[in-house]
Amino acid sequence: MAEEPVDETPTDPDAIYDDGDAVIVPAPSAEVFKAKPKAVPKPKAHYTQTIEFKQTIIPIMLTLGVIGLITAAMPYVVPSMAGMKEQSMYLLVLAGMGVLFLAFGVMNMMQVKSALEAQKRAR
Repeated sequence: MAEEPVDETPTDPDAIYDDGDAVIVPAPSAEVFKAKPKAVPKPKAHYTQTIEFKQTIIPIMLTLGVIGLITAAMPYVVPSMAGMKEQSMYLLVLAGMGVLFLAFGVMNMMQVKSALEAQKRAR
């Protein structure tokens, strides 16, 4: 038969039992458990609101505006495209979009100019 395991736990309640796993460090101070203030992250602007994006989009808007106006005017200038005059609604939409793109391009130019001047003054 197999031998039963021997329990080596002291039976004397006043005896000190050293199992080798004891943590021998002092308890941490109360300051360790206090809540620390978190750094509030700086709000980040969306990419479309940055000056770099606006500077990139200005020539695109101006080009689209000019293309829209030229395309809308071509049936009245180029005789071979006179058949497109019947599509007056499309021409009107093209001209309107051209004007809108030009207007937004100019508005972006003014916004970028004022933002760059504000940055220059802040330095």
